[in-house]
Amino acid sequence: MTVNLHSRYKEPTLSLPGQRNYMGTSLDNLFKIREAGSTVRTEIIAGITTFMTMAYIIFVNPAILAQGAQMNFNAAMVATCLSAAVSLWDS
Repeated sequence: MTVNLHSRYKEPTLSLPGQRNYMGTSLDNLFKIREAGSTVRTEIIAGITTFMTMAYIIFVNPAILAQGAQMNFNAAMVATCLSAAVSLWDS
């Protein structure tokens, strides 16, 4: 087993003898992640974080609106989902 520390700006990679990181290489080639100054690991963590945040907001925001503004919970959930979708439309 080899631990390769490229530099302080690149993340360490862990590989077994004879193995290559094909998934990271494929994603990097497809999305040009290194050219943008990031790494595959950073982008995957950012995606998971964004998903978890949106999943949290979809349930918490309607609960707040239903309790504080006396809105229907289901209507507030639909409005939250639609506003999230519309906000991503132009991105």
